[in-house]
Amino acid sequence: MGRDHPCHGVWGWETAMVERGCLGDIRRASRNQLGGAGMSEEAVTFLVTGFGSFQGVSRNPSGEAVQELGAALALERTGPNAYRFRDVNVSRCDVLEVSADSVIKYLQGCALDTDKEGAKLSSESSGRERGPVVLLHVGVNVNAQDFCLERRAANDASFSCPDEQGWQPNKSPVDREDPSVGARETALPLDELCEALRFRGFQNVQISSDAGRFVCNYVYYLSLKLTQSYVQTDSLFLHVPPSDVIPVHDQVRFILELLAAIASCINSRTLPLRSAPIPAGSGHGPDGEGAQ
Repeated sequence: MGRDHPCHGVWGWETAMVERGCLGDIRRASRNQLGGAGMSEEAVTFLVTGFGSFQGVSRNPSGEAVQELGAALALERTGPNAYRFRDVNVSRCDVLEVSADSVIKYLQGCALDTDKEGAKLSSESSGRERGPVVLLHVGVNVNAQDFCLERRAANDASFSCPDEQGWQPNKSPVDREDPSVGARETALPLDELCEALRFRGFQNVQISSDAGRFVCNYVYYLSLKLTQSYVQTDSLFLHVPPSDVIPVHDQVRFILELLAAIASCINSRTLPLRSAPIPAGSGHGPDGEGAQ
């Protein structure tokens, strides 16, 4: 399309983030919550995103499910299973436009927004300043029949169609500052999460190593890059099927159970929560054009 890469000229936000030692929304997250009271002191904080409509998808279930998440969590906290969600703190839910620009602006906000108190979150932090934080991103795979937990994101932006701002890169790295990195991987224990979700009745969950090459992969790669500099902080991407395959209310239920499973895994043992970059050409990156 001839447009500049959306990251061009704004990658200084990440350098500034590291130098200043601040991650505003993550820092504030221990004080903000959706879904009411009833959290434990060991609560894991979640920042959750979904996506809006895009070409061929007039209603995106990921955005609809994320919009309903706060109310659904509040309802769970008043029911007989409230104890299972006491370690879940959903700090914020956002529905993003399906565009690289929207992704960049969202992550800029997470990185550069500062507290009035001026609290610091250093990459050298022991983690005592706050509890664990997970950025959970949700997107739709229009060809899927199951839920897919994405293990990694590729440093490859090859959009099969233009995003909602008209940008369509081809064989361009997501991160031009470090093309030597081929992919980034979450540190969360996906096998354990799948086992926990199946125990809760969700047999239709899989692990994927290919998040596609569209905006879903784009946000996941940059989110993993953002969180890897911080202790007790990581990202995860969940692909959901269309709502005519699994209704939105069942997707909301799945996301709640996923949050509870993540919190349980983190609090049951010491996790590094530090995602590892995978070198380009290592043969361990995503394999192809899986999810959209």
